[in-house]
Amino acid sequence: GQPVVDELEIVFISDNTSRLNAVLTKQVDLVQDLAKKDYMQLSAMPGVEAIALENGSCNWAYIGMNCTKPPFDNPLVRQAVAFAKNRQAIADNVMFGLATPLTGGILPQWSWAYSEGLDLYSPTPNVEKAKALLSEAGFPDGFETTIKVSPAYSELAGEAAVDQEALKAVGINAQIVNLEWGTFINDVFGNNDFDMQVCGWGGPFIDPDEFLYPEFHSNQGFNPQLFADPEVDKLLEEGRTTFEREGRKEVYRKAQEQIFTLASVAAGTNNKLIQAQQDYVEGFTPLPTGLMRWVREAWLNK
Repeated sequence: GQPVVDELEIVFISDNTSRLNAVLTKQVDLVQDLAKKDYMQLSAMPGVEAIALENGSCNWAYIGMNCTKPPFDNPLVRQAVAFAKNRQAIADNVMFGLATPLTGGILPQWSWAYSEGLDLYSPTPNVEKAKALLSEAGFPDGFETTIKVSPAYSELAGEAAVDQEALKAVGINAQIVNLEWGTFINDVFGNNDFDMQVCGWGGPFIDPDEFLYPEFHSNQGFNPQLFADPEVDKLLEEGRTTFEREGRKEVYRKAQEQIFTLASVAAGTNNKLIQAQQDYVEGFTPLPTGLMRWVREAWLNK
């Protein structure tokens, strides 16, 4: 008895405003990946159901530090950045409250490998701790640096601005360098040419390996920070060869604790995936991965 619709048409709309208008004018029945700033407007619209899953998504954002360039080759400096970061301000002001501060690991709450109670940092800045770490690293008066970001993604640009203010409070004066998206990708992921950079990482991911191995194993291309730690490599490889679920969960807890203690990136927030559907859409179950598998059970009650 499936599928229960005669035809499925998938339309690709790259512009945020155009996607929103497609919902409001009922050009589409169901839409994914709407801008967070539009969620309240959608929620107030009659005939439209706005969706933001409570347990988050696969999408998270961070500030990354080049582990091969001074002063970020010193883990104490990277830890200072992680303690200075204002995750709550990013969640509230940049993500419009539709995000969860990441204080330890990055595996989301809906993941079977989620590590309850893994809190290395806090949602709000710990200025005194950050300053103490900078002093211990030999930078009692802070230092000058740069943050590369692309305004092609407004949320990332907003996060960079919050990071700039948070770092200034501990003595790190960071100049924001705005780059066209292609140039940003070439500089950061192609040439590792940056001091700090703000970017995101997203799914659809299901297994914890997908969240961690590509960005934190020393031999992976999505590790522009050039982070390399033998213990992390060992744990991530162990996660690929451990088959019992509880054993794997413990491996990934240890891996995340080591990764975020060494802080090649200061994780910011897990960001909710904003979706919407017309009220005549029945039977569709949204997933935090963004996968559309349940469209096979959807039908239009009109």
